[in-house]
This record gives sequence, C-alpha cells and structure tokens, in this order.
Amino acid sequence: MHRVVRHLEKVYFGYDTNRFYLRMDFDGGLTKLPPLASVQVHFLGPKECKLVIDRSSGSWGVASFSAPVPAPAVAGGRILEIGMPLSSLGVEGPEEIRFFTVLAENDRELERFPSTGFLGVPVIPSGLNEQEWMV
Repeated sequence: MHRVVRHLEKVYFGYDTNRFYLRMDFDGGLTKLPPLASVQVHFLGPKECKLVIDRSSGSWGVASFSAPVPAPAVAGGRILEIGMPLSSLGVEGPEEIRFFTVLAENDRELERFPSTGFLGVPVIPSGLNEQEWMV
C-alpha cells in the first residue's frame, strides 16, 4: 500500500498593479518540512521561468530565479509568501499567468500543486481601479 504525506494545505494568489502574490500554507508550518526541502514555482506563461526557494542560507529565501531582475520578495515563517514583479513574468497588459508549484527534496518531487496541469490566473493590472469594491 502506498501512503502519501501531504505538506501543502492551501495556496492563495492575487495581484496588484506591480506584483503577483503567492501564499502557500503548509501543515505544521515551514519548520516541519524536510531539512533539504525546496519550494519551486514554475511559471509557464506569459514568460517561462522558474523560482526556487530554500533555507540553505539559514532562513527561507530565493536560491535561484531564471528570469531577469527585479527578483521576487520572499518571506517564510509558518507560511511562505512570494511577491513576484509582473515585469519579471512578462506581464505587460491583460495576460494569464500560468504556473504550478513543487515541493522537492534534493531532486525528488515530494508534492505538486495542482497535481496535474497548471493554474491559470487572469491578470488585468490596469483594470484594478475600474472594479467596484465592497467595504
């Protein structure tokens, strides 16, 4: 019998006029992940790039980013928060950001979200002021 250990509880995302935000909640927090774990975010479009976050420097931070600067902002405690500049993702107008995430240990994939395919998020940065907000 095959038993699957799930670490990732929830994934949230959103954007403003300059950044795409990604929040990942892990069961028990980031400290419960394997010591050599890394979180990878694979962006498939509008520009293909890969972000790898690990704790090799003692705290969670960017280990590598295959897109041009500006680099993403990362904060990790119980949850992992990422702020990706839209320009790094190739967003220049209304676009769909397509991505998936991987929790890995060394080169071994432990968990992927979504388990197949990718998430597609429509982004219209210039249209944020045109929306009706309820307070």
